Amino acid sequence: MESQQFAKLFTMFSQNLALFGALLFFLGMKNSIPRRHSKRRTAKAKTT
Repeated sequence: MESQQFAKLFTMFSQNLALFGALLFFLGMKNSIPRRHSKRRTAKAKTT
């Protein structure tokens, strides 16, 4: 009984950990993209 409960908890924990890592990765990529665009916009503003 304990091993079945441990396996269930371990799978839930690993899935939640993977989702949390994917969320952090998504937020990191989302935050890095506007910085690149803002640099391009400022460069365009300087050239025009």
